[in-house]
Amino acid sequence: MSSPALGILRAAVLALTLLAIDLDLQPVRASPQQPPNRIPAMAQRTVEFAGTTWAVRSGFGNPGPSNWSDSSSSVWTDEQGRLHLKLHRIDGVWHAAEVWTYGFAYYGPHRFYVVKENPTLDQIDPNVVLGLFLFKQNCGPRCEAELDVEFSRWGDPASAHNAQYVAAPGTEPGNKYTFSLSLTNPLTTHIIDWQKNRVIFASFLGEDLQNPANLLQYWTYNGPYIPREHDNMVVVLDLWMEMGMPPADGQEVEVIIADAGLSTVCLPVAQLVCGETVQGSTAGSGARDQVEGYPISSWPETGPETAYAFTAPSDGPVTLQFTQNPAGLDLFVLNGAGGACSSTQAIAFGNETAAFNAVAGQTYYFLIDGFQESGGDYGLQIDCSGALPPPDPVKVALMYRFPTIFR
Repeated sequence: MSSPALGILRAAVLALTLLAIDLDLQPVRASPQQPPNRIPAMAQRTVEFAGTTWAVRSGFGNPGPSNWSDSSSSVWTDEQGRLHLKLHRIDGVWHAAEVWTYGFAYYGPHRFYVVKENPTLDQIDPNVVLGLFLFKQNCGPRCEAELDVEFSRWGDPASAHNAQYVAAPGTEPGNKYTFSLSLTNPLTTHIIDWQKNRVIFASFLGEDLQNPANLLQYWTYNGPYIPREHDNMVVVLDLWMEMGMPPADGQEVEVIIADAGLSTVCLPVAQLVCGETVQGSTAGSGARDQVEGYPISSWPETGPETAYAFTAPSDGPVTLQFTQNPAGLDLFVLNGAGGACSSTQAIAFGNETAAFNAVAGQTYYFLIDGFQESGGDYGLQIDCSGALPPPDPVKVALMYRFPTIFR
């Protein structure tokens, strides 16, 4: 169980927030707004890849500038679920390819598994650019909310560098790291580990990230231009032409993104079922630090969290209850829409218990998060019997003070 001190502190945090609501004042911690639809009118097509929905770009514009194609000959997924981006002629005109995530990105590591053959990525045409990045849409010409991994010689066949890491604006001293790749494997892995106070970029040969011999390059950026989660960043993958110039050799270019591990997507450590009791830890290998607060609770959940998936077998109430919680952890239930770990999707929460009415066949995510950077071991039980959950001690303490809030 949580310590009395943490329970009192949680109650105080919630009481202050509710008092602000009662007085028609703004709470100390602003709640994130419901994200708008990230697919503008020009995005008429989407693809499903790496567990999330991507918009496919069409039209004409920067970067390049390029013509962008949303045709299935430019962007598609194969039988293995891999994403293909192809730069090629359509009716005699060269077209580029770009996709971006429907959901917003969160703090955490973003991994991209890239396959480039005949030639390999280090031999990419000098006029072609492959970009893997996080980006704030409609950011303007001097965008300061962008994190890039890019592969190109930027129109110069003699360039000594064919890759770069960037924290926009790249024109600022210390915001760009250029290097040269030399590959013996068509598969490479690239990481943007986006955190509050630093960003780590890294590139590996193959997909074994535990072997130090596979590390090709890395760079840590801790300057003043680190985007924040409230910048509403999306993940973008694109293949385009520098200065709008077609490939120097006149050949089409195709790149395969074999997989992507994104912090827009919930990555549950296990699938839970009714009646199950599990032991876990927010300090374990499956924990992440994507979500820092939930509009439904106003508690500062700045510690790491662990996610579980749950698909309801039938309609009816489901109750989560901690059987062990010495570390100040809290429970949150997300409705699971789009597979995203979005705080705006929270439908229930609690200090010791959380209950909600499930819909048969729908997937939900259970997040165990750390109050004020708490973390550690826990036990969790899932009850679908329909029995009323025990009262949450923190909520009970406030029900008499703010009865209308808890009706």
